[in-house]
Amino acid sequence: MPSAPSFPFRVLLVLTLISFFSSEKDTYGNNYCTSTPLQADAGGRSQQESRFTLLSMSNGVSSKDGAPFSQNTYGTASGEKVYELIIHFDSPTGAKKELAYWIERAIKVVDRQQAKGKGGAEERAVITSSGKLCKVVTIIMETDETILHQIQSCSAQAAFDFEKEFKGKRNSVHPKTE
Repeated sequence: MPSAPSFPFRVLLVLTLISFFSSEKDTYGNNYCTSTPLQADAGGRSQQESRFTLLSMSNGVSSKDGAPFSQNTYGTASGEKVYELIIHFDSPTGAKKELAYWIERAIKVVDRQQAKGKGGAEERAVITSSGKLCKVVTIIMETDETILHQIQSCSAQAAFDFEKEFKGKRNSVHPKTE
């Protein structure tokens, strides 16, 4: 007669089942779990120091290519929402392919430029795309070695304000591993 599974295995099985049945799908069909509400932004600043309030955090694995991602949803006092998506690829090629995928499907490429990053040549693009929550979504994308960072909002001004406010904190929140 087979023996009962060990305690760590049972705990892992229960946690896996809970996360599977409590996960949701994002707009890209990826599984994720969320936790809300949050009282400080990801940079550790109080809400009074930022125009943006962190509403939810989620993470998961892309069903398309298995790349881990995290997504933060922020809100403003006027009700605008900004979505920050960070996808970690196995290689810089993966990040660049995903950037190209979004550019190919854009309604309009507003800006596209090469920039010198820590790991070499990096790319930044601003596009507009059709959205589910609004007619046109502004998407700011930037590659950083194996990472694709996206900022999305129905308000172009909110997206640019978010990028300006949080640009410096990204490297401290998502440090590079050697």
